[in-house]
Amino acid sequence: MVDALFTILENATDLNAYEHDGGRVSVNFDHGVESAQRATLWSEGATVHLGMWAGELMPQYARLYGNPDVLEALAALEDKGWILRANFHLAFHNSNWKQRWYPANRMPAPVYLWQWATDLPNAGRFSRYEVENPNFIRWLVERGYITDAEVSGLIIWLRGLSRQQVDVRPSLAIERSWDSEPDPAEVRQAINDVLAALDEPRLGERPRNQAAAPVKRVAKAPAKKAVKKPTPPGERPVTLCPNCFVALPAIGVCDCG
Repeated sequence: MVDALFTILENATDLNAYEHDGGRVSVNFDHGVESAQRATLWSEGATVHLGMWAGELMPQYARLYGNPDVLEALAALEDKGWILRANFHLAFHNSNWKQRWYPANRMPAPVYLWQWATDLPNAGRFSRYEVENPNFIRWLVERGYITDAEVSGLIIWLRGLSRQQVDVRPSLAIERSWDSEPDPAEVRQAINDVLAALDEPRLGERPRNQAAAPVKRVAKAPAKKAVKKPTPPGERPVTLCPNCFVALPAIGVCDCG
């Protein structure tokens, strides 16, 4: 079946496929898609599944949750045979899926999408101690991203880490299935339907030119520094690492080093 999935996905996308995680076959987008990295096919018996994951990394979820039209278009995919799943999880730099912490994620996807549009400052890279802070954990429970029963598992995972930085990821899983091997044209159309909902270039389209003209900066007199009040846990603004473009923890040092 893996060979068949290779053929289907490569013919559907005109991209080079690769196998991973025991029989999954993926292609990475190389035409300027910003809010998702790849499309994946896998099989369970005769059933073939297609999955895409949006909002995994900082540039992806900043774009995803910054556009209300995209959120509406994604929610509408559920009426077209797609299954959308909240895929909130905790990770660390270069972690694979087996090393991450996933709660049950029972929140309805449309609710999840619109909540993260508001809660986005609480996504990103934090110190392990910030995530373990009882106030932050209570916020996760109150917002429905985890349950009270999952708190102990989260703390065990955090305390077992050798890393001192944790990525809070508001990812969304987008999946659909066929009862038998789909035609490559069906897979291509399905992938393009999701890319259209994400407001991304479709397969075969050129990357969008998003480069802005340089802005001439005028020097300003230095302003007086205001005294900053401490930011409560769960309300810290996102600051990007200049190297890997993920959110920095409060200590201001990134694992990408």
